[in-house]
Amino acid sequence: MYKPAFPAMELKNIRQEHSDADRVGRYRIGQRALFYPAFPQDGYILLASVCRVWSRSSCVHATGCCAGGIPVIRLWVHYTGEGGEQTLEYVLDHQEQADRMLALLRERCPGALFEAPTKAGT
Repeated sequence: MYKPAFPAMELKNIRQEHSDADRVGRYRIGQRALFYPAFPQDGYILLASVCRVWSRSSCVHATGCCAGGIPVIRLWVHYTGEGGEQTLEYVLDHQEQADRMLALLRERCPGALFEAPTKAGT
C-alpha cells in the first residue's frame, strides 16, 4: 500500500492510480498523485497540492572510487497540506528523465510555479 504525505490527502483506488501512473526512472506520476520511494512504505502527494517545482544539474560524489562526481539532476517539488508545507527531492540519472518529469508535472499541476533549471554552483 502507499501512504499519503498528509492523512487528509488519502486517495481512493490508490493502487489503480499507481499502476496507471507514468514511470520516470524510479518514480511514478499519476493523474492525481506523485509517488516517491520511502521506507517502510512508499508514499505519495496529491498533484493538486503542488505549488512550486525547480531543478538543478548536480553531482553525486561516490566515496572511494573516483575523483569526479556522477552527474544527476535534482528536482524539488514543494507542496502544501494540512500538516503545513514540505519539499520532496527527486534525483534523476538523465536529463531526458528530468525533462519528461517536468513536462508531466507542468501538464498535471497547472497552478504550480515552475522555476527555470539551474546548474550546480549558480
